Amino acid sequence: MVVVGEGERMTSAQLPEGSGSGRLPERAGRGRRRADAAPTGLPPGERPLPVPRTESHDSLDIVPPIHEPGGFPVDSSVPDRQQCWDMLGAGVRDRLLAKAGTVVEWWARLDHDRRPRATVFGSHGLCQATSVIRNGKRVYLVERLQLEPGAMTRQTFGGASAKSRPSFADRVLRRTPPESRPRPPLPGAQPRLPGAQPPLPSTHPLDLDDDTLGILGNFPADVQEFLQRPFLRDDRRVVADWYYYETVEFAHQRVFVVFCLSADRHVTVASATRILPRGRSLQRAQWEIECCHAPVRRT
Repeated sequence: MVVVGEGERMTSAQLPEGSGSGRLPERAGRGRRRADAAPTGLPPGERPLPVPRTESHDSLDIVPPIHEPGGFPVDSSVPDRQQCWDMLGAGVRDRLLAKAGTVVEWWARLDHDRRPRATVFGSHGLCQATSVIRNGKRVYLVERLQLEPGAMTRQTFGGASAKSRPSFADRVLRRTPPESRPRPPLPGAQPRLPGAQPPLPSTHPLDLDDDTLGILGNFPADVQEFLQRPFLRDDRRVVADWYYYETVEFAHQRVFVVFCLSADRHVTVASATRILPRGRSLQRAQWEIECCHAPVRRT
């Protein structure tokens, strides 16, 4: 037996396990990735969710760090996300889609045991199917992190890579010449007087491993800020998951990447395509990025 979603139960026969490929998994955040053709889109019958857009920024007393790009190393010998999705079997896929609601983004890959796992981000929640052992049998566990209904927001980004334009926080700081910018107060200093300049914002790094920070660092600076900012104050135990693959064409290299952060209070997701013309530096890469933020439902 396997627990599916919120206390429902289905037998392993109802949730068939897909056949393994015998190939090594891709590297990814807690998982793997590969070089492959252009993305095939959502699972059959699903359409993207139209969600409202937002252009707001929080206060700058705490800002996320901007990370160095780690590149997109690929392994062309492993299945892509569509192949891994198909390996799950119809029962698992149906449960994932039912729990997620209207699909915004999805990804699938092999885990460290060479078994398929999949994640679907939808209007009802962030849902994941993983292979587990229950009562001596291998079954699929389908779990959902529920989202606040109607609270999802979206923002689009495009243009140059991370190194070629400053972050929002950096742009604000650069409005003031360096020699006249306020310095952080010394330990034990008196509170600043009314009308005095505010202190410089402090950075707050998330507890993520080096591989994950390298993937996050590939994104433009304003996208890195969008993904990290909701977790800076009181959200802890941030979990990262990501998937990408590369297509090398005649005139350019194309990388499709999905990056997700989730914790007790928030979920952020970026779905992006990076196009790099042949013979150009990474600073000349062009991005098309759609980011989503959704608060986790509080019960």
